Amino acid sequence: MIFMQEVILIISDNIALIDAIEAILTDEGYLIFNGVQENIILYFEENLPQLVLLDIDLKCEDGNVVYKRIKDSNLSNIPLIVFYNKLPCFTISKTDLIIEKPFDLMKFLIAVNDLVNSSYLSPGNDMPERRAGLI
Repeated sequence: MIFMQEVILIISDNIALIDAIEAILTDEGYLIFNGVQENIILYFEENLPQLVLLDIDLKCEDGNVVYKRIKDSNLSNIPLIVFYNKLPCFTISKTDLIIEKPFDLMKFLIAVNDLVNSSYLSPGNDMPERRAGLI
């Protein structure tokens, strides 16, 4: 499947967070998908999004395990933003950005736009190197 818009995958079971993010990013022209089931990661291994947003505080599954599954998949080179209430139990060296909840929506939107714009790949190009960061 080929998407004409930039695609962002949200992995969260927090409906309020999903709704807020989806409203903001849809207004910005992004195509949003969300879910927590393992099959959504499998689907997006074949249909790569431009950005993955992971709520590490999942109720239905250990967010640290989901993070590891993402990093062990074809999504490992996709920019990743991790939201947290409690700091994750993994090294964030491969994470593009971690954001403590609640967060400033304008700073979040700027970060999303920067990550999506810097991650655009033309065929044959590799993902640029990134450093982990906090906002």
